[in-house]
Amino acid sequence: MFWTDGYPLGETLVDVLDRMAEAGVLLKNEDLQYRWNPDEPNLSLTRDDIERRERSS
Repeated sequence: MFWTDGYPLGETLVDVLDRMAEAGVLLKNEDLQYRWNPDEPNLSLTRDDIERRERSS
């Protein structure tokens, strides 16, 4: 469990984990658990691509 409310380090850690999941390095489930993705990640994905995907969903 990561403390995110009012804890900048926890907020940063969750942001990094979410970005890694968006890039395909990690997998994230509905319980907000992370694990390494056994498949090759899409490392060519840029922050602009991620933001565009978030706006369209």
